[in-house]
Amino acid sequence: MGFEWLTLDGCSVCMALEGYNDDEPERPHPNCDCEIFEGGDDLEPGWCWGDLDGEPMVLTEPLRIVTFVTVTRICPDGQEVEDQFEIEQTLDEYIEVLEDADAWDAAYDAMHDHIDAMCANELEGRCSEFVVPDP
Repeated sequence: MGFEWLTLDGCSVCMALEGYNDDEPERPHPNCDCEIFEGGDDLEPGWCWGDLDGEPMVLTEPLRIVTFVTVTRICPDGQEVEDQFEIEQTLDEYIEVLEDADAWDAAYDAMHDHIDAMCANELEGRCSEFVVPDP
């Protein structure tokens, strides 16, 4: 059994929890309105999603914040293929996203547009043609 954490209008802590978890995640704060869905172990072919990989990394010279996102797709044959991309921001851009709801929405939409493009293009092309037959 697994759990999917879906951030609705979350903070950076909630965004880090978004995705699939083996154990039911604890809500990080009392006003958390994120959704937690309980699901089965079987992921359907065609499913594709992105997960934030840990905390953003701070790089210097010049100062910037890099967030890593892993995108996973379930192929028709049941195989999982994945790839990763980075979101790089200056410190000012990172703070603006955290403090401004419109900037947050734009960054969230851009991240999901990138995930959707990877699902439809790069990862789709890495799946085999074989389809698991229905029993």
